[in-house]
Amino acid sequence: MREARTAGRPEAVKRALAVLVFGYWGDAMRRVAMKVPSQDVEDVTAVAIEAAIASAFDGVSVGEFVNWLHRIVDRRGIADYHRRKEGRPEHEPLPTEHLGEDEVWGDEPSEAFAGDTVDALRALRRAHRELRPDHQAVVDRYVFGPASARDAAEGVPGMTEANVHQIASRFERRVRELTGDGDTSSGP
Repeated sequence: MREARTAGRPEAVKRALAVLVFGYWGDAMRRVAMKVPSQDVEDVTAVAIEAAIASAFDGVSVGEFVNWLHRIVDRRGIADYHRRKEGRPEHEPLPTEHLGEDEVWGDEPSEAFAGDTVDALRALRRAHRELRPDHQAVVDRYVFGPASARDAAEGVPGMTEANVHQIASRFERRVRELTGDGDTSSGP
């Protein structure tokens, strides 16, 4: 694609771009579908692929593009999607609502107050902000991420597996303190 663009062959660039998008569309959609509601998967995938192609990468190998695409799908596509959704409740019409009949109010379906969820999210964010940067990295990798304690320790200089467990335990205890959930004086 880069060679065709440098050579001034726009048709070859279009063809290479189409092959690139077609070749990785399904893989990107599968990654997005694991973490985004089905009605938004295609839109999030399109945004992520567009960002990956538009961004500058070295272009040394196809494998480099695949890794770059996965990183953008995870960070730009999925993470940005969820950030945009934060704080905005979904609005759906009630199925039993009587349109135009203000006098008719029967029992309506309802959902429990979401305050607990909001409080928990605030507690998580606050507890995370209170950590040192190296401890934040451990929590990101081990508590929130897919890394094992050993992998999380290897990713942070000077960290041991035992340190990772201790940091995670203290973080979880602090979150419980902030949410007022349970007795924290006796330990985890």
